[in-house]
Amino acid sequence: MKKRTLSRNVLTLALGMSLAAAGAFAAFADPLGLSYINGQTVTSRMGGFEFSAPAEYKVDRSGASSALSGEIVAGLVEDSGKIDFAASMVDETNKSYIINTAMVLPADDGSGQPFSVETLKAELAESGLDPADTESGTVKLGAADYEYLKVNYGKMMADSIRRQLESGGLSEKQKAQAQTFINQMEKMLVNDFYIRNTGDQIYVLCQTYSSDQAQRAAAFLGLLKPYTGVEGWYKNGEDWQYKKADGQMAAGCWEQDENGLTYHLDGNGNIERSAWVQENGGWKYVDESGHMVTSVTRTINGTQYTFDDKGNMIAGSEKAAPDYSLGKLEGNTYTNYWADMTLSFPEEATVMIGNGSAQTYALVGGEHVDVNDPELSYRITVDFTEADMELDRFMDAVVGHGGTDGYKVDASGKVSLGGYEFRYCRTSYDFGDGTAHHSDWYVRQIDSKLVLIHFDYYDELKNQVQQVYDSIRQPQA
Repeated sequence: MKKRTLSRNVLTLALGMSLAAAGAFAAFADPLGLSYINGQTVTSRMGGFEFSAPAEYKVDRSGASSALSGEIVAGLVEDSGKIDFAASMVDETNKSYIINTAMVLPADDGSGQPFSVETLKAELAESGLDPADTESGTVKLGAADYEYLKVNYGKMMADSIRRQLESGGLSEKQKAQAQTFINQMEKMLVNDFYIRNTGDQIYVLCQTYSSDQAQRAAAFLGLLKPYTGVEGWYKNGEDWQYKKADGQMAAGCWEQDENGLTYHLDGNGNIERSAWVQENGGWKYVDESGHMVTSVTRTINGTQYTFDDKGNMIAGSEKAAPDYSLGKLEGNTYTNYWADMTLSFPEEATVMIGNGSAQTYALVGGEHVDVNDPELSYRITVDFTEADMELDRFMDAVVGHGGTDGYKVDASGKVSLGGYEFRYCRTSYDFGDGTAHHSDWYVRQIDSKLVLIHFDYYDELKNQVQQVYDSIRQPQA
């Protein structure tokens, strides 16, 4: 029997693992000037190249397609660095992998020693490895010149251990065991660094791979085609401006950054912030970070407005902003005027309201809701959590997490629920006997909080869940 009843803290941790690398999908305050990723195609102005990765690669900005790639990508980035892209191919069963990670580092990180081949060699020497065992030089990648350093860490560490074994008094059995470990280590880790210093920033392409993927690593470099375009975001003092393909600065228009966030540029080409923008007879709003607000109910100067997924303020949605509340429970009916939502459970259900602590939901109800209860169950929770990222990015993570632990994503998208547009992700775990366990998420955003409704149930109790779902509506004043 399968139950996927994640607590709010476990869910946050699980999703956070998918988002950890360089804050890849966090609510950035400004554009970053990074590459544009469109499916398998990456265009990197800072790297001076563009490429289309073969189908076997997973391309993103976090390496979150596997635990190994996510861990490696997150480990590469320093606090002041940003991931430009990650293209990974991981066969965890056979311990065979290649992870191509590009990152952008500041030229001045406060150490007085910018990231370079020489600083890498110095770090090797400090760790007891011989820099003479590396290969270095210069090479052109795309349209730019790079210096490179190739380091077979696995072999270097294996050789170091081998030398220690030769000087020790080990039995033949111990030597055989050590040799097995050495053989495995030699295949584990190769790192090739390609470094480009552009003056104020340093662009690094790092290839991390098992030794059996050396040919694929070289083939990846052959995919990098020259790119000399100028279109993209540029820092201008404390602000950002967008340069078009013809070299002119964009002004009086909308432009997206590399993370899909949309900004409005004023007549001088600067990002507008905390401002209404009139368009086609309607209104849009950009927040304090300059982002167009989309798919959110937002309080502005004491009045609450709801915006659709295109950023249009929904006519007639404005109302006085209610105070935040956990809601109230009367019998088996839950009502929350802040969330503008009421729902009812069947008479047989157990329903409990939370106390606002991090350990409780605003509401939990159903039958056999204890995760240790062996009986077939349905469990419905309502929760309000801080929105640490844009709703679209949060749902990307929910959908990505939905296909783990034996579950599959059945559907995801947008749905009208209780008079509001919710994002949803429906997943199921098939038992192979015609029945399944379901874990379905419905999410919308109000100001800085996410409203999460989670339906956790077995097929046999689908009717009870549907009854609760159908009861969701706006409360009467």
